[in-house]
Order: sequence, then C-alpha cells, then structure tokens
Amino acid sequence: HPGYAIVRMRGVYRDVNFKNISYKTDMLCVGSKESALILDYENGLLSSARDGGILSTTLANVSEGIPLLLKSRTYIDNKKDASDEEKKYLSDAYLAAALFCIGPDGRISPTIAPHLCLG
Repeated sequence: HPGYAIVRMRGVYRDVNFKNISYKTDMLCVGSKESALILDYENGLLSSARDGGILSTTLANVSEGIPLLLKSRTYIDNKKDASDEEKKYLSDAYLAAALFCIGPDGRISPTIAPHLCLG
C-alpha cells in the first residue's frame, strides 16, 4: 500500500497477564509511512530498533488474519501451578509466534507458516 506502513497503534506498552504468563505489548496496525516501525532482523526475530520490542502474533497464534503486536519478553511465573512440560510448551509457542523469515522478494512470513505473509 503506497504511503502506508505497519505502525504502533497506541505508542505505549500495556501489561498483559494471562494465567501464569505476563508481558508488555502494543498492538500494530496500518498507518502513515512517516510513523513506520523500524525493525532489526536477527536470528529470525524482528525487534524494534527504538526499544527492543519483538514483533509477534497475538497470543502465540499463527493463522490468517491474526493481529500483530510488539511485545516484551514473555515471563512465565514459576510459582503458579504449571508443570515443567507445560511451561516449556508455552515458552516454545510464544517463541515460535515471534519467528519470521524474509523471502528473496522481501515478503515477511511466520517461520512456522511460510504460506502466510504480512500485508
């Protein structure tokens, strides 16, 4: 979309707490290219050059139409009832939802769903 880019919706991080998981997040949307996110790409992660927030899908879900967000590191509370296996599953799911690949044509896709692309 000429003149448009992926931008932060609010510009401030909000706390998200879900069961034993917490992180800070800001939703993303399409806006003026003057407000475009500037992201660094390293080891499959796209992170904000401004504050280190990581591009990810919402609630570790990778499917068509799922919103994108910038988020902080995900914290899993070890004091709450959850087995080590469940904690590893959650940690792996949140990491997988934040891994992207950039194709030779510049398309950005979730690594675990290369048939999808941003845009």
